[in-house]
Amino acid sequence: MPPGYTRFLLLVCILSILSGIPGPCHAFESPLTEDAKSIISKDRNPWTLSADTIEYDRNRDEYVARGKVRLQSGEKLILADYARFNRLNGSVHLKGNVLLKYGKDWIRGASVIWNLNSETGYVEEGLAYFSKSNFYLQASYLEKRDNDVYYLKDGFITTCTPENPDWKISFDRLRVPSEGFATGKGLAFRIGSVPVVYVPWGTFPVRKQRQSGFLAPVVGVSELQGFELEIPYFWAVDRSRDVTLFAHYLQKRGVMGGAELRWSSLKWGEGILMANYLHDEADRDHLLDQNVPFKTENRYWLRGLASFSLPSDVEARLRLDMISDENFLREFEKGSPSYEYTDKAFRNFLGTGVLDDKTITARESNLYMMKRWQDSELTLDAHYWDEEKDILRDRTTQLLPALAYLQAQTLSNRFSAYYNLESSVTHFWQDEGNRGIRVRIAPEISRPVNLASVVRITPSFKLDFAGYRMTETEEETESTDYRLVPSLSLTGISELSRTYSLKVGSVTSLKHTLRPSIGYEYVPGVSQEGIPEFDFLDVVHRRNLFRYGITSFATVRKEQQLSISNNRVTSYEEWLRFSLFQYYAFGEQYLELKESYFDTHDETEKDDGFSDLFLELDITPHKYVELSYDTAISPDEDLFTRHDVMLSVNMPMGQTIGIDYRYREESETDEVISHFNWNVTPWLTLYMYHDYSLDRNEVLKQTYGFTYRRGCWSLSLSYEKEGKDRRFFVGLNLLGLGQTLLGYSSTSGTEVGD
Repeated sequence: MPPGYTRFLLLVCILSILSGIPGPCHAFESPLTEDAKSIISKDRNPWTLSADTIEYDRNRDEYVARGKVRLQSGEKLILADYARFNRLNGSVHLKGNVLLKYGKDWIRGASVIWNLNSETGYVEEGLAYFSKSNFYLQASYLEKRDNDVYYLKDGFITTCTPENPDWKISFDRLRVPSEGFATGKGLAFRIGSVPVVYVPWGTFPVRKQRQSGFLAPVVGVSELQGFELEIPYFWAVDRSRDVTLFAHYLQKRGVMGGAELRWSSLKWGEGILMANYLHDEADRDHLLDQNVPFKTENRYWLRGLASFSLPSDVEARLRLDMISDENFLREFEKGSPSYEYTDKAFRNFLGTGVLDDKTITARESNLYMMKRWQDSELTLDAHYWDEEKDILRDRTTQLLPALAYLQAQTLSNRFSAYYNLESSVTHFWQDEGNRGIRVRIAPEISRPVNLASVVRITPSFKLDFAGYRMTETEEETESTDYRLVPSLSLTGISELSRTYSLKVGSVTSLKHTLRPSIGYEYVPGVSQEGIPEFDFLDVVHRRNLFRYGITSFATVRKEQQLSISNNRVTSYEEWLRFSLFQYYAFGEQYLELKESYFDTHDETEKDDGFSDLFLELDITPHKYVELSYDTAISPDEDLFTRHDVMLSVNMPMGQTIGIDYRYREESETDEVISHFNWNVTPWLTLYMYHDYSLDRNEVLKQTYGFTYRRGCWSLSLSYEKEGKDRRFFVGLNLLGLGQTLLGYSSTSGTEVGD
């Protein structure tokens, strides 16, 4: 189009509007009025108008636009076939394919009257979408008033595609605030067009933001509890704190209360505290019929994890785990009092689960504080074990508290040697039995020596002193004693490596490393007479042994080119690691397996001679595949004493497969654990867990289930069997509303506890 014609057309359009005469305006765009304050929106962007034709009525001070009407102000957009705008009050009457779009939220309607200044109005035959909650609202009449409150008549709400939703909540009247729950009259939950549940009045959440209100209930039926229903209420205290309250009805037990507090802030750190309490009204004959022995009427579980900072850069961690009896976690397996719910809540919020397994009867709580310096730290640790077995409770040793100072290995320039220090003062307490205070000081000095730059020899000497002041509560006597244990050790490590050129995909080279090591350790036998056994540090075994081993690992170098910048990025991956390890003991002594590659705290008594030969193999040929194998071979009986095999495959599409094999000669453990989580399609996931005992020839635990997903809802079904316990669960998750869990469990012929 010639430039002259464009200027001519623009001039004719302007003259036509000013004179009130329609002109050949195919596109017109200008501020709606010279008074900017009355037409600038809240973000102070002026509204602009374009349409096929635009007329101006001077008497009414109105603009009339027809055909491809477009009103825009920043991210706010209005489209229609017809628009009549009154610049005096800022209202606009819209007809035909109306769309009001504010950011990612929008409203459609056949006829709309809207005020651009207050952003209020009403819509006939309207459909609205709220991006934060993914909710659609459809109504014959939709009105938006001040304070972002919507009023609707005769419609429905859903997170499904509104044309043919799989589920919806229909209503006669509905009020939807921007901050809060929707409340309505004549509510009906429908699957398709079939009404399933009707309530004359109700409320439900419409946003995913933190807000107070009721959450989805948990429903179940079991032979032990009867019918049970848990209703949670979520209270968003502020941006950094929230509380969830639980009312858990159990038909045969009573009502259990519960609470969950979470916080996360710079001032108070982060943490989660949970508590459940039940005054148990169970019939004792019914409990006996279910093979569940009665323990106590007051049933509770208090647990929590927290980390926070104190003045002077002191770090603190709190761990709580106190329970009424050893059967609590076995009897209550649904909702907030269950071990599974607690473990999941801890992991989702803090990244770590419940530290003690559900079968452990001595629940561990502690408060730990630490002050760090560059090469040392000062710690205070108060430990309490809540032992649930009556026979052990009074003899359980508590640490109340332990104060420790640790000096990391530090170079002394004066003596050209390294030194480190372990020191502590610990107060031990038992309700009945020994109580006392232990003062321990254990300095160590070492001096590494390089031989021909091939072998690094490190001799070290350690002196371990412990002094005791003890009280025997039964005999009401006090005594003091001490022990002094010197120890010597010598280690030698060498490293040989070679790099090979390798061109496989992005791999450019492979480095193979051999790291042989030898060591000698000597601890003389000392008398333990008069020395208490509060913990593992009090018992000192004679050690006189020689150990040797070799580690071999392969590391590859990769070079990849970034598609955006064309720069090459270098990375290294360890594909293989192989280790062999063995002791030779001079004389009968205890060998601590924690010094092997199995990293346990078990001890085994061993005559002089060779220990088991420990082997460890890790193969990671791809970032999605990992194979690990650990074993121990006895030289005396020429047989394997343990096996640990783990194969893990994690595919990029979400499929995971795992197979574990465990064998322990001393505990007669011989089992295979297999599990997988398989995304068959984007809408169907299958999962399975199977624990099979080879020595018993029986399945210890098995779980099977699936999750079916549609765009706005998902359905989960699972079956679990452990011993003679059977559990069925059905979970329905409606996007935007939450999940409802239904369960049934049965137990027969099995003891829950003593």
